[in-house]
Amino acid sequence: MIPAIRVICFTILLSAFSFRATAEDFTNAKPQAQYVYKTVGERKLTLDLDYPPDWKPCDKRPAVVFFFGGGWTYGTLSQFKPQAEYFAKRGLVCARADYRLRVKDSVQPDKCVEDAISAMRWVRSHAAQLGIDPNRIVASGGSAGGHLAACTFFAEGINAPDDNKSVSPKPNAMVLYNPGLNLIALRGGRSDDILAGMDDAVLKRISPSFHVCKETPPTLIIDGTEDWLNPQIREFVQKSKSLGAPVEACFAEGQPHGFINQPPWLGITTEEVDEFLCRIGYLGKEPKVPLPTKASIPDSAPSKPHVAIKLDTKLLDAIAGHYEFAPDAVFPTGVKVLIWREGDQLVSQAWGENVLQGAFHIYPESETNFFLKVNGAQLTFIKNDKGQVTSVIHHYPGVPDCKGKKLKN
Repeated sequence: MIPAIRVICFTILLSAFSFRATAEDFTNAKPQAQYVYKTVGERKLTLDLDYPPDWKPCDKRPAVVFFFGGGWTYGTLSQFKPQAEYFAKRGLVCARADYRLRVKDSVQPDKCVEDAISAMRWVRSHAAQLGIDPNRIVASGGSAGGHLAACTFFAEGINAPDDNKSVSPKPNAMVLYNPGLNLIALRGGRSDDILAGMDDAVLKRISPSFHVCKETPPTLIIDGTEDWLNPQIREFVQKSKSLGAPVEACFAEGQPHGFINQPPWLGITTEEVDEFLCRIGYLGKEPKVPLPTKASIPDSAPSKPHVAIKLDTKLLDAIAGHYEFAPDAVFPTGVKVLIWREGDQLVSQAWGENVLQGAFHIYPESETNFFLKVNGAQLTFIKNDKGQVTSVIHHYPGVPDCKGKKLKN
């Protein structure tokens, strides 16, 4: 070990909160914020819900189910929290669905699709309990999550053994952010590793591009012109329109994959979706709600209380800045990470494929060991003998470590 190098470790911690409804008077019951929609072995898959302020169990409101992205490998329910909170205030019941992942559960995309279909069936079968209209359910998601949302309509013959197959999983509308739509086209590319061993027939079954039809429900697709998936998305849109399917597309000039939660695009894309939902009659012009401007920072705490210490602001400022990971097996499109200081706290946010979307607090435990966990990932920041942070190492159990560099501010 080189004495001049100081290593500062961070582990990311994200905890979920759930609140149970009181049921003495069901009419006045507080809505339950989390439900388990499916159990696979010991894994409980949940739906986190956001409700309109004036929600009542007897309502029949439109609903939207969000599926997070992350290349079917990583992901967090917080990715679509800003959108869910916004549209709940606008009058929708919003659900954010967990599903099995490669890193946690050693699954491939077909099992992720199975879970998404189960989630949609659960929401529709519990419409009365959730105060929603079973005939106005939107499926939405980004990247791999957009693929899952699309598959809830297009994929046939993929059912969990315990699913109630009499309940349709098909959405009545879709909002897809930079979705993967042709998995066959991903063979031999940046997603080839997770598709290894999957039969082409299975990949076609879960590739919406092979099942384009006139019966597609009203659909909005949002993508960046520099997204590596843009060619297959444009092909899907063109095929759909040629059949007379009600598919719309909005392309952000010069934007890459996974741009939707970056400022100012979070607000811009949310407004685009709002206008789409108004056009199809799922929303009205009122109530007016401020658009989200940045990814929300969870008000979460570590699983064990973190040591409340005051850190030297110079140390915090040395860590704050922009970091960049080059494309590799873990991050196929590369990753950019921004860390900034808010008082005596650090906050981080990352953009790219296979990253955990959203902003997260860093909880310091000591001057040389800060622990900040997001699904078990650990970032190790390396300083030189001048106290300058020069690079960062990303570690996640079961996948290769990768190194990023700090960019000049």
